[in-house]
Amino acid sequence: MINYYSLLGIPNFSAWSVVRKAYIVQIKKYHPDVNKTKEAILICKQLNVAKETLESSDKKALYDRRLRNFLAYGKTGYTSTRTTTRKRRSTPPPMSRAERVRRRKEMQDKQKLEQYAKGLKQFPVNVRYALCAL
Repeated sequence: MINYYSLLGIPNFSAWSVVRKAYIVQIKKYHPDVNKTKEAILICKQLNVAKETLESSDKKALYDRRLRNFLAYGKTGYTSTRTTTRKRRSTPPPMSRAERVRRRKEMQDKQKLEQYAKGLKQFPVNVRYALCAL
């Protein structure tokens, strides 16, 4: 994660007025019209992204939360800043044709057994036992 504050040369979580002044100073150093190196072009692009991120209060708040979490836990322990965790639905792996046929047959057998049991409930218990013995 790129720390935009260190890129601008200011302390972390600085106010927008400080960010703006630092941006102006840095962009004067690395602007492609002033500095002709390839690195200057890359740094200028990063400075523009930093300014865009830190100028909006919503984007700045989100970036500050992520940076605070990143600084606290480091690269290996970085976790999302979501307050709620939703369980993702996992899609089952695709079934082969033979598996689909086998499952369909199992469902049909289950339905036949349920229909048979439903039909038996119409008869008294002693007749049911006699029918099951056949």
